[in-house]
Formats: sequence, structure tokens, C-alpha cells
Amino acid sequence: GEEEPAPVEDCRPRTDIAPLITDALVAELNDKNWKVRNEALDKVKAIITNSAPIKSSLGELPAALASRLVDSNSKLAQSALNICEALASAMGPKCKNHVRTFFPAFFQALGDSK
Repeated sequence: GEEEPAPVEDCRPRTDIAPLITDALVAELNDKNWKVRNEALDKVKAIITNSAPIKSSLGELPAALASRLVDSNSKLAQSALNICEALASAMGPKCKNHVRTFFPAFFQALGDSK
């Protein structure tokens, strides 16, 4: 088979976004009100977009984001999936560190008929 080209390591300094993932933001991601959760997802997306490339230290974000992947609101689940994609590309090869956190929720989300 053909060899996959090795990923090019991004040499720019990586931003540590863990300090930006505040307890308040995590609380918003887990809020009962879907509008609050949606706004929190928008904030997370902005943090990732404005900070890329990022370090693999994400604080409480992986667990909170994984629970949004299986959100009862399918639009929020889709948004969380898009954020995971942005996260992976902003983080590069180090995103492997978080596969165990996200994978079960990915499978659950993909198995959902919505």
C-alpha cells in the first residue's frame, strides 16, 4: 500500500488554552438551558480559532465537550462535533492524548438517528 506522508509538525509556538477554560465556561457547557450551552460552545469555538495552534492541555474541556457530543439538542451535538474537529486540527498530532475521552461519545453520537 501507499505510505501516508508524515504530518508536518507545526513549528509555531502553541498556545495553552487551559486557563481560558474557566469553571464558569464549563458550567455553561453543562447548563440546563440549551441556549446557554449553545453560547458556551460558541465561546469555545472562538477560543480555539483565536488561539491555534494550541497545546494539548485543555483543562476540563474534554469531558464537558464529550457530554455535548451526545446533547439532547442535535444542533448542539453537531456544533460540538465541529468543535472537536477544530480542536484536533489546532492541536495537531498531540490530539491523540484525548481520543479516550472523545471516542465513546463520537460513537454514541454517530449511532444516533437524529
